[in-house]
Amino acid sequence: QFCLQLLSVWGMQTAGDAVSALARDAQAALDEIKPLAQGWGFVRADGTRNMKVIQAEVARAYGAKCPRTPTGKPQTGEQVLDAADSPKLQTFSEYATLIKCLNNDVPNLRASGTGWISTRYGCADTLRTTSGGDRKGKRTGLMAMQNLKQFGGVRECIRPRPGFVFYNVDAKGLELRAFADLCASKGWTGTAETIRRGG
Repeated sequence: QFCLQLLSVWGMQTAGDAVSALARDAQAALDEIKPLAQGWGFVRADGTRNMKVIQAEVARAYGAKCPRTPTGKPQTGEQVLDAADSPKLQTFSEYATLIKCLNNDVPNLRASGTGWISTRYGCADTLRTTSGGDRKGKRTGLMAMQNLKQFGGVRECIRPRPGFVFYNVDAKGLELRAFADLCASKGWTGTAETIRRGG
């Protein structure tokens, strides 16, 4: 919890011109892809997704190795679409990313009207990281930095305070290392060593 609080940074400022450019570029890219997605039947005229058609294409692309949900339906998550041997699904994954950018990232970056955003992290009962953000459609300007795409210009919309720069560090396996240390502190040295070896 202490480390999560250290990650909380209040009052970062967005660059309005960068946000506008992001919205413009994302919309232009979406305008090119949307007719394709509609032509393939993935998207209806009203903009809703036709999940049966998307799932059928996932099943066709993966064949017998099709990843499935607990209910047996083909999975349609971003990673599944990107890894599929189907240019249609890969393009549709880009479509979904652009929709999310325009419907989620851009409004949150513009949320407060003042150009300021905040991040706040906590720890859920499940021990997963939580973050403040959009609640029931309300744009709060409170968002999780790690959920922002690292490409496409989303993170570039946030600028450091004058005289400062952003410094990013990603400690690979940080959660597992912390868990291994916790196990060791409890005397479960065998479990700790197994985790540290990547077992």
